[in-house]
Amino acid sequence: MVYGDLMVRLRTQQIRLTVPFSMGKFVVALQDMPERLPDLYDQGTPFTALQLAALSTDYDHSLPQIETCLTLKVAPAQIDLFGAYYTYDVVDKTTEDSEDVTSTLYGLRVIVPIGPLYVKGQYYKMTNPGPYGDLSTSLMAYRNPRWNYDAAGDLHTDDADYSGYGALVGFKVNDMVTVEAGYFYAKTERYLAEEDQIGTYYLVAAVTPIKGVTI
Repeated sequence: MVYGDLMVRLRTQQIRLTVPFSMGKFVVALQDMPERLPDLYDQGTPFTALQLAALSTDYDHSLPQIETCLTLKVAPAQIDLFGAYYTYDVVDKTTEDSEDVTSTLYGLRVIVPIGPLYVKGQYYKMTNPGPYGDLSTSLMAYRNPRWNYDAAGDLHTDDADYSGYGALVGFKVNDMVTVEAGYFYAKTERYLAEEDQIGTYYLVAAVTPIKGVTI
């Protein structure tokens, strides 16, 4: 997952509503916020000693994390449209200045089985994956917003952008052998020319000589 596939968070406390209908289902969840600390290690313009001393912050939340997914069954395909939203305010306790940090996510996943063949693909975009608690960018740079003080001494941030895509194809040769190949790619971007890319491709064959044993 940390080489291009998407996995936003581990399971967490939530209130979730699932609405099934004839062509699929709609799910919306209100989730606990991730625990976090100031991202001083990911700062933009270097802070002076005075600015660092002043950066004693609180985090104000007015909404939980919101995730949604609309699943549509359009024979033979399954189409998932998904999205997420999370926002909070960073408040400088010394000056009472505040800056909002917002994370958004939207994407599409398609699964198409055709007899012994299956094809899966996805595309997604996200802002500020670090504050959201995203796992798939945990090995990537520029996943957090860039913290800056402007010329007037006010704190502000530059958002981080995250995008990715991937696809795989598999074939069930017989009851014993299935082969699969795939490629996944992701990129984080921030500010001017800050960019990090990551990806993977693979080919696997799963052989099941007897029930319960897979090589």
